[in-house]
Amino acid sequence: MVSTLKEQLEELKRELNIYKIASSNSVLVATSMPKIDIPLLKEFSGMRSRKDVKNFLWGMGQYFRAKGIMNDATKVNIYAMYFIDVAWLWWCRRSIDERRGGTAIGTRHEFHREFKAQFYLEYAKDETRAKLRRLMQQLTVKEYVREFSELIL
Repeated sequence: MVSTLKEQLEELKRELNIYKIASSNSVLVATSMPKIDIPLLKEFSGMRSRKDVKNFLWGMGQYFRAKGIMNDATKVNIYAMYFIDVAWLWWCRRSIDERRGGTAIGTRHEFHREFKAQFYLEYAKDETRAKLRRLMQQLTVKEYVREFSELIL
């Protein structure tokens, strides 16, 4: 029984060494994800619009999947690269607070929570419902459908 356990342990060590070599070999890692051209994402300026916030987060999620980015810290840093104007000022202030002892954003979920708290209007759902109630066809059907579709998103 002891010899069987030793054999299994040796086998696991060999497998671990193989995985270590494979993960440190940049050629092997580089070939695992095909290189594709991914269009540049639209920068986020800090508009407090429900649609803009959702579109930005969804677009970044698609970008991370396409690039094969799995590390949360890397994702948070890349989010910041697409900030301009008010969003950039918020991120700079947030980074300074973090350096002064504030809580760090460690995961993508923590980032989403803080990002939405800053830019996602709390009353956006209520406002959208009110706009839907007031929505009437006044011009063309095409324009009515466009307005309705924007509110539903």
